[in-house]
Amino acid sequence: MNATIKNIFVGDYLNGVKLFSSTNVRVENAFLRDNSRAIDLESSSNNVIVRNIVQQSNPINTRQGIFFNDSHNNVVVGNSVIDSRRAYGFIDASDNGFADNTATNNFNAIFVVNGRGVIERNNFIDNDTDVDLTNADNFIFYDDTNQRGNYWSKFDEVIEMEKAIDEAIFY
Repeated sequence: MNATIKNIFVGDYLNGVKLFSSTNVRVENAFLRDNSRAIDLESSSNNVIVRNIVQQSNPINTRQGIFFNDSHNNVVVGNSVIDSRRAYGFIDASDNGFADNTATNNFNAIFVVNGRGVIERNNFIDNDTDVDLTNADNFIFYDDTNQRGNYWSKFDEVIEMEKAIDEAIFY
C-alpha cells in the first residue's frame, strides 16, 4: 500500500490514526488531541511518521502518544508529544529510525519492551521518566562515530541511567 495521511486533526477518539498490518504509509502534519493512542502502528512496517503534534489535556486517560507494537523498519522524525502518559512506546518493535522528535512533560518519554533501535537527536524535556527499558538493551542513544546524542533536560538523572545500562550490558 502507498498512502499518505496528511494535514488532519483528530480529537477525542480511541485511536487518532491506526495503522494495522500496513506498509508504505506516510502520516504527516497531523494534529492529534486527546486520543487514547494518537498514532498506533500494529504489525506495520516501512511507514513514515513525520512532523505530527500530539497533545493531551488529560494524560491519565491517554496511554500513548505514538505507539509501535510488533512494528519494524519505520521512520519517526520531527514529531512532538506533549502531556501524554507515554510519549513514544515500542513493544516488540525493532529497527525503527527515531530522530529529531520531542517529548515534553510526559509521564514516560520513551517506553520500550523487547526492542532495538537508534534514538538520536531528540529532545526530552521535563518528563517524569525519560526512558523506561525492559529487554531493550540494544537501543542506542548516542552515535559515537558521528557524535550525535539527545538533549535531556534532566541530564544528571540520564547519566545515572546510562551508567546502570552500561553495567547491565557490559559487566
